[in-house]
Amino acid sequence: NNIGQTAMHIAVCNHSVSCVKALLDNCHDFSFLNLKENGGKTALDKARVNQVNPEIIHLLEQAMSGQAQQSSAVASTSAISAPVQQLTSNDDNDDVEIVRSSESKQITAPPYFTRDNIIEYISEEHINIRDGKGNTPLMHLALLAPIGRNLQVFSRLLALKPDLNATSPDGYTALHFAATNTKDTDNYLATKLLNHGANVSKRNKAGYTALHLACERGKPSLARLLLKKDVSLM
Repeated sequence: NNIGQTAMHIAVCNHSVSCVKALLDNCHDFSFLNLKENGGKTALDKARVNQVNPEIIHLLEQAMSGQAQQSSAVASTSAISAPVQQLTSNDDNDDVEIVRSSESKQITAPPYFTRDNIIEYISEEHINIRDGKGNTPLMHLALLAPIGRNLQVFSRLLALKPDLNATSPDGYTALHFAATNTKDTDNYLATKLLNHGANVSKRNKAGYTALHLACERGKPSLARLLLKKDVSLM
């Protein structure tokens, strides 16, 4: 990010043992552990200074001393090694109606999208319209709980091929928002976005990728999913 923190720095600062393990278990090059933030500290330095969970310090010490493989084998649990469920192609064929009109009509964006008004703005013609806060319908939906009507509207929206990598005024894409969505415990929204081609390397204005945000929010399963897409740890 903009202060030089890697995903590991962020996982350490948030005392997330599970995210530290996820990063170590899904990384083949541990040289990034030697990187220092702007304050001159590696992730291990930060762990020691902040007196985080001793297990985090132990894992980082082993990784940096060349014992990462052994650490990974010992530390892995069924929860950590469980494969991330991939969406099948059938999942993209949700039973939702997509209205396509040949007639152009004027439409005024709302001050902000809500669960109730967003359906009015989902059409091929206005798929990337922005509300008064500068967010698109896809960005808003990425923040909602992935249940019921929310899922139906989200699937309908993706079927219309919106700009997956459009950014908010703060530089957030829909994937960034999905990474911060603690209601999406199964990473359904992020998985759908990735399957449709969302860019995992996009950074917001603070320099955060979706991986940084996943580590910040303590979402190890999402971190593993993103690492499979070769996202940068920096």
